[in-house]
Amino acid sequence: MKYIFGPVPSRRLGMSLGIDMVPYKTCTFDCIYCECGRTTVHEAIRRRHFDSLSLVLDEVLKLTRSGRRIDYITLSGSGEPTLNLQCGEFIREVKSKTDKRVAVLTNGSLLTREDVFKELLAADLVVPSLDSARQSSFERVNRPVKGMSAQEIAEATAEFVKAFEGEVWLEVLLVKGFNDSQDDLAALSDAVMRIAPDQIQVGTVERPGAEDWARPVSSKKLEDFVAGLGPRAAVIGQPNRDFGVSTGRDIAADALALVSRRPCTIEDIESAVSEKRPVIMGKLRELEQAGKITRYSHNGKTFYAARRE
Repeated sequence: MKYIFGPVPSRRLGMSLGIDMVPYKTCTFDCIYCECGRTTVHEAIRRRHFDSLSLVLDEVLKLTRSGRRIDYITLSGSGEPTLNLQCGEFIREVKSKTDKRVAVLTNGSLLTREDVFKELLAADLVVPSLDSARQSSFERVNRPVKGMSAQEIAEATAEFVKAFEGEVWLEVLLVKGFNDSQDDLAALSDAVMRIAPDQIQVGTVERPGAEDWARPVSSKKLEDFVAGLGPRAAVIGQPNRDFGVSTGRDIAADALALVSRRPCTIEDIESAVSEKRPVIMGKLRELEQAGKITRYSHNGKTFYAARRE
């Protein structure tokens, strides 16, 4: 299924059915830590149609009727989902034809646009990111298209929270030496006070990303930022490992689809496909021998990722 990945266990959303709304790495940012790799289509604020909405909806409806556990239908994928002009229509269609909650994972850059702002109001949960409220750090970490302003994005996010009837979870990702200074914390704290999200989720680099020199901050630094951002802030935990849902599908295809979205450890794959480790390892060896995936170490962990042309 070209547009869909999962359902897979998410650290925040339970069992999430992911929807890839744009072609691979089409984004307004080129974040140094992005686990999907470097941005290949660096779009400004020009939105456009990508693929047929009806094809995506058909795939979603088939899975929602399959009996598999789905906690959220999540617009995310390997780029910025709001660049798709049909994003709002898709949310409305899913809400009208299923009983599933809809989440949107966004970098927040297009909330400054009135059309995107209004479209996302139809979702149940919106998870925008704000890695820095300082323009210099924002540009170093997120590498946005020219002309984007961290302050304008923060202000638009604050206005969205006021208008939105669902929940907003603000995501902050810290990179050592890039957006983790006391000045960064002070500016971010001021922005968070204005935005007033339901949650602030603070994390750091955990997986191989676009730049191998993007390094994680210390546990103490994470806790310092959490303390400085107020009582609604918390360090993002690890994914739940207790989802006993068998896919009943091709294990190799499931594993390949998973590592095509982001680098994964064997634990990630194991919890997603709900199969015994020896079986998964056998399928991963077959995929590696076929040249479809690669395996490498990062920060003392072994990751699997899809080979790309």
